[in-house]
Amino acid sequence: MLEVRTVKRLPQIGKHEDEKNQLLITNLWLKLEWNDVNMRWNISDYGGVKDLRIPPHRLWKPDVLMYNRDT
Repeated sequence: MLEVRTVKRLPQIGKHEDEKNQLLITNLWLKLEWNDVNMRWNISDYGGVKDLRIPPHRLWKPDVLMYNRDT
């Protein structure tokens, strides 16, 4: 099981408001954090290599589905 932590921020509330039509357009910043035990790096096992660059498309990322629900 993997725990994915989320941090949500609303940098602006009411960027565009249309009260008559009950419309609000704003921005949401979403930050996801998790620890992948398969990505542990022991420097001594790899000849002192400290940094490794991996293209983002080669990394696992959680699926994110955002939706708007009328209440």
